[in-house]
Amino acid sequence: MPTTRAEQKSETRRRLLEEAAACFATHGFEGTTTRQIAKQCGVSIGTVFAHFPNKQTLLQAVLYEGIERALSRARLRLSANVPVDEAMATFAGSLYRFYLQQRTLSKELLKHNLFNTDAFAEQLMLFREELISFMHNQTPGGDRNTELVADALMSHYFFILLTVLNDPNMSAHQAVQRLRRMNALVTA
Repeated sequence: MPTTRAEQKSETRRRLLEEAAACFATHGFEGTTTRQIAKQCGVSIGTVFAHFPNKQTLLQAVLYEGIERALSRARLRLSANVPVDEAMATFAGSLYRFYLQQRTLSKELLKHNLFNTDAFAEQLMLFREELISFMHNQTPGGDRNTELVADALMSHYFFILLTVLNDPNMSAHQAVQRLRRMNALVTA
């Protein structure tokens, strides 16, 4: 049992995320209310809003934890000197699998946050820096186009993410294969 105020707050946040994920999975994003989440968690609606300003922020938190786990799994499979196209394929495969497992919620996340730079900014910049780091490891001394190549690779990744989320017949494996072909045009 949590004993300090900070531990209690952390436990409440964890429970809210767990209940939100369950409600979103059962009722969908639009079919879930913050009141339902509060009731399932045994807290007041004010407690939900004390942790998350709105339902979109709650969805972000639920999915971002999964995104971070997917990225961590990919990082475990990579070494520092792996070619950037292989690193991108490894990251993308892990992320595409996660997004496809959460297809409806992933679409909601993108719909609500695509043009909200605050929502994605930190995660995107860290991922971009990681790609640049892989490229610098391949060519010590660097290439003056490194940042442009990183941007192109990320553009391909997002284009295919939108495609795979909208094509019920495309698998994560097929998406990665398409990404590899597109990226080969940039990294060749």
